[in-house]
Amino acid sequence: MPRREAAEFIFMAEITIILPVSITLDHFSVVLAYFERNGRLSAVEWKAALKAFDLLGQATIAGQGKRQSFRQFYENEIDRRYADEFLGQIMAAETTDVAANALQQKVTVEIVANLESDGWYAEQIENSEYLAAQKCSA
Repeated sequence: MPRREAAEFIFMAEITIILPVSITLDHFSVVLAYFERNGRLSAVEWKAALKAFDLLGQATIAGQGKRQSFRQFYENEIDRRYADEFLGQIMAAETTDVAANALQQKVTVEIVANLESDGWYAEQIENSEYLAAQKCSA
């Protein structure tokens, strides 16, 4: 019997994202517009975006032996770690748009690095790119 390499028996991790059945392509379109326009939406688009974000928050994420709503995932992995400090830095000084964008980019890099070190994001982890979705300035 030929000898098998150990790597042949390693299965890549996968993250499963189960979307609510009520989410539509229109919801995805407005979320994409939100990212593409850095949150600059019309009043009608904002109403649709808030509904879309609410629906996305109801999505279920399964990975690392856990199942949780996207809302729970976001609260645990992003909000608790970054929101207060980020908002405090923005509010503490007379922050210019350039400085605010630089701070946002810095925090985005930190978030992705932490998702990676916590095992939620890697090229080899199928679907993990959706958890690290971000808008990077070009």
